[in-house]
Amino acid sequence: MLYVMSDPHAQYGLFEELLHKIGFGPEDELIICGDIIDKGPDSIRLAQRVFRTPNIHCIMGNHEYAFLKYYWSVMQSVPNDSVEAMQQLREYFPNDGHLLDWEIVDGFANMPCYIEREDFICVHAGLPLDADGRVLPLEEASIEQLVHDRYFKEPTVLPTDSKCVFFGHTPASFVSGKEEILLYPRPGQNGVKNCYKVHLDMGTMTSGVVGCICVETGECFYVKKELTTEQKTTPEKGSIFVTGDTHGCVDVIKLVEFAARNEWLTKDDYVIIAGDFGAIWDKGSLERSLNVYSAFPWTTLFVDGNHENFDLINAYPIEKWKGGKVHKIRDDVIHLMRGQVYEIYGKRIFTFGGGTSIDRCLRTPKISWWPQELPTYDDLDEAEKNLKACNKKVDYIITHSCSERTLYELPLYAQSIKAKVFLDNVFLSNFESVQYKRWYFGHYHLDRDLDEKRSAVYQRILLLD
Repeated sequence: MLYVMSDPHAQYGLFEELLHKIGFGPEDELIICGDIIDKGPDSIRLAQRVFRTPNIHCIMGNHEYAFLKYYWSVMQSVPNDSVEAMQQLREYFPNDGHLLDWEIVDGFANMPCYIEREDFICVHAGLPLDADGRVLPLEEASIEQLVHDRYFKEPTVLPTDSKCVFFGHTPASFVSGKEEILLYPRPGQNGVKNCYKVHLDMGTMTSGVVGCICVETGECFYVKKELTTEQKTTPEKGSIFVTGDTHGCVDVIKLVEFAARNEWLTKDDYVIIAGDFGAIWDKGSLERSLNVYSAFPWTTLFVDGNHENFDLINAYPIEKWKGGKVHKIRDDVIHLMRGQVYEIYGKRIFTFGGGTSIDRCLRTPKISWWPQELPTYDDLDEAEKNLKACNKKVDYIITHSCSERTLYELPLYAQSIKAKVFLDNVFLSNFESVQYKRWYFGHYHLDRDLDEKRSAVYQRILLLD
């Protein structure tokens, strides 16, 4: 029998339960539509299981693609030192209980972007379509389109002239409201292969469900684990959370998943994004992007990062809110300005945005890069004035970049991405003398607690307790 699934996300135990449930054996075949790593506890163990089983095939998902981009950067930085390269690569999976090795790295590097058979196609996110829903040649599609597309999930998007398409990337429950595989059958035709498309992602991180479908019979199989106490905990009203870069709608899925499992939150609760909010990018898509954030049950607060349209942000009037200056983009989307101190539910929070775009040579000024990304001495003066007013004692510091000292303590791969100390790191070093409980920062696409007081955030969404 041939089975297809997607997005098991490092859930090795659930994956093995699913194989046992379907009675998977040497005569069977399984195709995984990407994202076998990240979010769960066993990325390396699951990858090793997949790569060492000849009748299991996996295509590249956006999480594997992110690892490969990091892998390519490491190999450029240390091309002749395999020991150092592996040390840096292992930092990508800091909390995994199994060690990465070159066999697994080669497995990632050799992943195809899609699998095409006589009567179906497997892809992670979606296929390139023209205005009439016809599939464009696969060989012309970009990797980003195949692994990142969110448009293909829409119920109205049906590949009219294509073979059946199996895909994942976005939980099917976001479309159907059910933790089940979602089929789109063609009128008057039976069988899985006669569907327009089959949506496979079970949203494992939030649902605890892993599932697959048998291509020959159409039968769906599921296994489920109980969510942890932490996942079930209902925060008190008036909660504040912090997370990392969202880049408009590129990395917003973590918030979508967070909303799905925290439906009791209200606009009286706050989620702070530690820079690279990115939703205020161009006038043409501004309202559509902001509507995504307004749809969340909480109020979104953000410090600015380096990937922001500062001309648009700074066009909003400055208001006073919770003791500090803000740009109130909407009642439920608020920019926390540089050098401000806010009092929110008894917590004193100091913010200082800004950062350096290391790829600015590839960007166009005033279109995809703005010089205001760098903090100024006026920003520093504003910060020192407000910190002096509270005797340099706060509960939390939230910034986009980090101080110079912290930069040198980041895992080697984050250092290699940023390469050297920039002005923002130097400026933030001025706040090392502030008394604080915790300092959160984004920018480095890293989730790591450096010690009991400093934390990098990206995919994590943490409660300020």
